[in-house]
Amino acid sequence: MIKFFRKIRKELLNEGKTTKYLKYAIGEVILVVIGILIALSVNNWNEIRKQRIEEIGLLRNLKTDFEIKTKQLQEEYEINKKLNANTIRFMMSQLNHQVETFDLKDYLYFGDYYPTSTHINSLEVALDGNSVNIFRSDSLVNMLRKLKVNLVNLEIDAAYMDETWSGSLVPFFEESGLEIHRFAFIHKGIKPDPEILKGIDMKVFANEVSNLASIQVLWLNKQKVIHEEMNNIIDHAHAIVMDLSEAGLSVARALGRRGI
Repeated sequence: MIKFFRKIRKELLNEGKTTKYLKYAIGEVILVVIGILIALSVNNWNEIRKQRIEEIGLLRNLKTDFEIKTKQLQEEYEINKKLNANTIRFMMSQLNHQVETFDLKDYLYFGDYYPTSTHINSLEVALDGNSVNIFRSDSLVNMLRKLKVNLVNLEIDAAYMDETWSGSLVPFFEESGLEIHRFAFIHKGIKPDPEILKGIDMKVFANEVSNLASIQVLWLNKQKVIHEEMNNIIDHAHAIVMDLSEAGLSVARALGRRGI
């Protein structure tokens, strides 16, 4: 092809057709420029296509992980809700001088909570410095960042409840003549002796767990908010994936019709 154009230029110059040669040269330059622009356009489209494929992969991973995590969080929420309800029921029975029947393990669970796992691998990957720039939806990025902050706050609250339990209830048990490690009975499967409750002043005990119970109510509300946020992100991510997939097909069809 280059030899062909070179031959035409040479013939035009030899024949002294300078004007035609200049027009031809300009036309040749224009063709080269158009070719370069087309090549750049195709290359740019290819890079965008790669980014969209990566974005779709990240979104699908988020959707899958969030669907698993929301189910897990819901189960943990129900457990903690029941623990908190029992604690409040115990407190109210002491406050109102009512006779309530509790299992021995209930007493050991008062003021306690079931740990919640807040780590989501796909969320960490999505908010990484390189990955987060791939997302075209600013609203999605903001939702992910807000969720991350709320998950961190949930961990902080859990750590505070741990400190409060260890700093308040453990000393109370010790002052009552009981050497009880927080997890000795509940988490290690050791069968508690009913006699351990005889040295406990239940009214004082109810007062000790009241602070934890109020913290847990707020903690449970935060769990509900996080659950709702994750469901919203699942819906948002799914909608974006569908839009990107449809847009990719449309572009591919258009390029195919042009023979690119």
